[in-house]
Amino acid sequence: MRLSTFCVLALGVFALPALSSCDDGAANARHVIHDEHARRVHEIVREDLDRGLSGVRQAAARLAPGFVVDNPVERTSDMRDALQILRGPPPRGISDIVFSPISFIAAVGMDGVIIARDTEDDEVTDPMAGIDAGATFPLIRRAIDSGAEGCELVDFPGFTPEDPPTALVLCATPAIRNGTQSGVIMSGTPLWREAQRIGRQLQGERPDPTLVLWIYLYRGDSLHHHGAPADLTGAVPDHAARTAGLARSPGGFTGELVQFGRWYAYGVLPLPELGPDVGAVIFRADPI
Repeated sequence: MRLSTFCVLALGVFALPALSSCDDGAANARHVIHDEHARRVHEIVREDLDRGLSGVRQAAARLAPGFVVDNPVERTSDMRDALQILRGPPPRGISDIVFSPISFIAAVGMDGVIIARDTEDDEVTDPMAGIDAGATFPLIRRAIDSGAEGCELVDFPGFTPEDPPTALVLCATPAIRNGTQSGVIMSGTPLWREAQRIGRQLQGERPDPTLVLWIYLYRGDSLHHHGAPADLTGAVPDHAARTAGLARSPGGFTGELVQFGRWYAYGVLPLPELGPDVGAVIFRADPI
């Protein structure tokens, strides 16, 4: 493996003349990352954030009456069934939920406790039911206290002490019926699912069986991906390298390496839409 120095120092600003000064076997792949992929990754992330918030808004409008069912057992069962329907195919399902990388959608009572999520499990086996989301996530607390809505990157706790937390984008909006708030609807998208979604979208836009394209999302010193080869994952610039490169070029940077007998280009792209010290690492090997 040969790892280059940072030859392109501004994904957010055109700096392509720098490419010609590097002895680079992946010049075209770096051009594509710089000129096309970086822009599309930003667009896809923004689309997914907008879709996530739109999805919970629509769900809240449809589920608001279910929060005021008097019988708590009936309320939980009805809410769980309704949430599953919203995850199903349109027209009963909500397109912005169905066609998104959302992993779950859940109903939260005004006490901050999760009533149910979209699962076939019952209240005994649903590990999310009973979690005090209002105490755990400021986003949920704001939605309850002031009716605020939004999306934030959070660490969702594991369901057992042995389970590590999951980094995910949490979206939430109040459920309002007859002018009175009755609860909160929230959704969660793990970073690994967002990385998978970005990779599939980029591949679908430039279909070629010999094109190799992998997307990682980073948060601090952690990496999130779905199914990427271990050897390639080991070649991702680490947190120190990303920090150094972004200090020189805050908009992002590219480089190249030889892996599996092919030239790969990579681009490090900050994604402030998701939060501080969060971004994407794009790996590309051009079609053979």
